[in-house]
Amino acid sequence: MPAQILWINLVTNGLQDVALAFEPGEKGVLERPPRDPKEGIMSKLLIERTIIVGVLISAGIVFNFMNALENGASIEKARTVAVTTMVFFQFFQAWNSRSEYESIFKIPLLSNPFLFFSLIASFLAQLAFIYLPAFQWIFRTQPISMADWQNILLVSLSVIVVVEIDKWFRRKR
Repeated sequence: MPAQILWINLVTNGLQDVALAFEPGEKGVLERPPRDPKEGIMSKLLIERTIIVGVLISAGIVFNFMNALENGASIEKARTVAVTTMVFFQFFQAWNSRSEYESIFKIPLLSNPFLFFSLIASFLAQLAFIYLPAFQWIFRTQPISMADWQNILLVSLSVIVVVEIDKWFRRKR
């Protein structure tokens, strides 16, 4: 639904984009060789990671949407699951984006309090999107169950696993 797409943009791109601007500099960045000036705005790493993450997120959303429908959910509930899966993929990807190479498990959780609190605010907004009757009416959403939440979290957490593996391989090179 168009309103749901706008919602995704609001809760995943608004506060997090600004918060990432306050991310402390990476360790060892001055020891890296300079980027090739011919490389353009997007580095090879950024292009490769964008493709990997884009395919993973697309597959995860379609999987959760189809899974909801196959388990008897209405189209509105399946859309709610899909939107929430997208939102959580983006939350976890915001954490991944804090460093190109360093594991997110080595970066202190509150080293960027702006990002931490923006994600909490977005999470609360997403709960309102799902459970507040006025938002349900505006966005055509339906409440989701604990089983739905479990699927959403398991699938969307896969982006952390995949990017951590990618970062590990790149560090080893």
